Amino acid sequence: VRRYSNWLILAFVSLAGCSDRDLVGTDEEVSGPSGDNRPNILYIVADDLGFTDIGAFGSEIPTPNLDKLAFSGMRMTNFHAHSSCQASRVRMMASSGVSPALEIHPAIFDGVAYNGGERGNLLSLNWAILPELLQDAGYVNYIAGKWDLGALEGYSPATRGFERSFVNIGASNSHFAERIYEYPFMYQDDGVNLANEDLPADFYATRYYTDKIIEFIQSNDGEQPWFAF
Repeated sequence: VRRYSNWLILAFVSLAGCSDRDLVGTDEEVSGPSGDNRPNILYIVADDLGFTDIGAFGSEIPTPNLDKLAFSGMRMTNFHAHSSCQASRVRMMASSGVSPALEIHPAIFDGVAYNGGERGNLLSLNWAILPELLQDAGYVNYIAGKWDLGALEGYSPATRGFERSFVNIGASNSHFAERIYEYPFMYQDDGVNLANEDLPADFYATRYYTDKIIEFIQSNDGEQPWFAF
């Protein structure tokens, strides 16, 4: 199956830039600059964050670390996102409109459909996505956070370019160890499904994601550039 990508040039300043121009195939191996001059990439995404929710854009809530990133990098003041979180993540990963890059399937876990089959959209395997392209260019990749782009075999982060991962694999959750949907599992650690009782007693998703990302960055030996999402 021919795989497609809209990613032509990756230009990273603080986060990431992308191009939406000509549709190109990715059959050939991707090559990139070698050596220590390739930047490490930390891509920070906040679910349901309003435009003015951080200090750099007018919030009264102190957010000094995010403000420092904003003021030392590039601020996009006329930037538009999809109205739903899943569509936004499709755009980030595939640099594509939602319709061509999503496959519509029931939400199935262990062969059982849940919630009437809702939230079963999968990021198409016909599209080469950002972590896969970076992996081909010699990056080692990690994701910690919400995935919700496919829980079926072959669609999880572990098979889409991320060597390591800790993710909320499905839809919304309470951020604590209890689940709000009747899925048999909500989290995956390096591709292994976790029951809620497998999580620490004091589990809180935002803190846990942050700790996992820091652990990944600190464990990097410098032999390869890294991408953390």
